[in-house]
Amino acid sequence: ACMMNIGELPADVLSIEKNKQVSGTFDDQAFQASLCPSHHRVGGVSSDPLPIRLFDLLGYHTTPHIGVYGDEYNPCVPYVMLEIPFVPDIIPKQVPRRMLDFLQISNDYCANTRFYVMIHTYAEPYVCQHFLCDKTNEINVMAHCWTFPDMEFTEDLDVQAIVQMGLFNTHNIAETHMDQIPELAGTPIENMGPRIVGIHHQRFSPANAQIALSGPSCSYYSFFMLLIHRETKKQVLSYHVLPGSTEVEARLSEAAHDTTILGDLLTKLGVVFEKEQHNPITPIIDIIKHVHI
Repeated sequence: ACMMNIGELPADVLSIEKNKQVSGTFDDQAFQASLCPSHHRVGGVSSDPLPIRLFDLLGYHTTPHIGVYGDEYNPCVPYVMLEIPFVPDIIPKQVPRRMLDFLQISNDYCANTRFYVMIHTYAEPYVCQHFLCDKTNEINVMAHCWTFPDMEFTEDLDVQAIVQMGLFNTHNIAETHMDQIPELAGTPIENMGPRIVGIHHQRFSPANAQIALSGPSCSYYSFFMLLIHRETKKQVLSYHVLPGSTEVEARLSEAAHDTTILGDLLTKLGVVFEKEQHNPITPIIDIIKHVHI
């Protein structure tokens, strides 16, 4: 089904080229592009590199990330990173209906809203850091770089915020650690809730905002995510796909590395999951087909 609807995409979107200057990752072959009209110059060339600030010292994009909490707590840096324009009128056609119940569309929020599509590297399993939990099937929402984009990442940096988080239209994942107090609990699904986001002693903390991955037999995990920081009146929407194995990861990275225009990328990505009942690339096409460059 996925291959059928790539034809619905406008020609100028299909021909968008990947950035020549990659940012926020050591993977110089990553597929990064902006579909935002304000960032487009004559000839339909996207912003190159992406117009996204980098987090101090670590050099990650100041966007949401997905990682596995532990001694390292490095994000699963995306192979594919697309910046999508946030247009309130077309958002209802692009994201799950339940997400719209929480999305802020007042003018002050709209100016500070960003929208991304990310296809991630494989999340290496690591034992849960909760005292009485030894599961190895959990990943974490990392909102730190997005919440604190301007901070100097020094030894004495000690900051904490409450961010509203929620996942929507999830595939192959489940809630976990929901028995904690809300601020320290896992990430809610089809709902939003307050979660602590902190940095101290050059560490991202706490061990919260977990997501449980269901079954090692899954070829992918996917979800929409919404983060809202009320104090600064900003929000970020994103759609995420994570490979379920290193084999799937290899095929995703090959698709990102071997293609130079968006249409070819989407075709190759779609083929990776063509046998799946739900193709996780289809929501990307549904997001992109409503974008006017």
